[in-house]
Amino acid sequence: MKTYSLLFIICVVLITTGCEKTRKTPATGDSIKIGVIGPMSGLDEELGQSCLEGIKTALKLQPTLDNGSPIEIVVEDDQNQPILARKALLKLIEDDAVSAVVIISNSEVVLALVDLAEKLRTPILALTSTHPDITKDNSYISQLLFDDHFQASVASLYVRDELLAERVGVVVDDNNPHSEYLANQFINKFTSAGGTCTELTVNNGNKQLLAGLESLQIQGINFLYVPLVAKHVITIAQSLEKLDYHPVMIGSDGLQAMILLQYPEDLHLVNGMLATDPYSSSTPQTGYGREIQRQFQQSFSTQGTVLAAQGAEGTSIILSAINRCPEQSDRSCINQKLRSTRDFVGLLGKISIDAQGKAERPIFINTIDNSRLRSVVKVY
Repeated sequence: MKTYSLLFIICVVLITTGCEKTRKTPATGDSIKIGVIGPMSGLDEELGQSCLEGIKTALKLQPTLDNGSPIEIVVEDDQNQPILARKALLKLIEDDAVSAVVIISNSEVVLALVDLAEKLRTPILALTSTHPDITKDNSYISQLLFDDHFQASVASLYVRDELLAERVGVVVDDNNPHSEYLANQFINKFTSAGGTCTELTVNNGNKQLLAGLESLQIQGINFLYVPLVAKHVITIAQSLEKLDYHPVMIGSDGLQAMILLQYPEDLHLVNGMLATDPYSSSTPQTGYGREIQRQFQQSFSTQGTVLAAQGAEGTSIILSAINRCPEQSDRSCINQKLRSTRDFVGLLGKISIDAQGKAERPIFINTIDNSRLRSVVKVY
């Protein structure tokens, strides 16, 4: 008579009962589709294309899911325009039947998708948008990056407590929700810490901007916070040169990357400038980070940027969420797994995404050094 160990019996029971319920659905040969929305043409084409290269890099590193299903991306161009983004999202979900969406567009565009995202009940990961309200009042948009509340607070406290500035000029684009939120949060935090701020806007024309900067120079203000797009920062830098005025400037996420992509001939104008970003060139990479860099360099001849890094990292996080679902086209499960991402090993360290869709990751204050970002401080 044969005898069986208790361990063997337990294993047989598990295989024939409970394990069956959580087993991954085998590959059917059908691809799992991931939608990509972003500015692939128009004024911000470089943003979309750089992120897309990162997305493709992540897929070269992981071309199939754990069950062997191939992964397909379906790319839609929104030119960073809310109306086009809404049309793209509807097409991807209703016509292409994607399982998840990554969106490259700016905060204004993603804010315009909040109601639609809730209605369509499809997980969306915003790769570059940082406005806090993109995760407000909805359950399906999550962020890859820190939000603007954290970003502006870190910048403000660094200027006040570390650089010991008492007075700061804040230049804002009040037509841009991202810029406006960052500026307001910086001012609130800085003034609550005992400092004073003088606000300027870039929307009144270059002559008024030049006059405003000259006024700051006369007042002896030696720090400027400029949460602005690359075009406006270059304009400010050129105006400061005319005035022979050399304040310490600090910008926001993605600034160096967009100047590198859109205004490479003007990159020298911002050398030495500070900027908040999710990555730093001077920080050691993880094993995953080294593999992504190697694959990117093998695949593309273009300059790698933090935007490409965000494309790669965000795609890998989406794939991780899909792989943790028994049915890998189950949008509800993917969304739940995305919003329970814990200690995902990204390019430079661990990333988590909480149940509200907020990313938990460090932020760097870097010094812009041509094509490199040299870390000054890392804040958790």
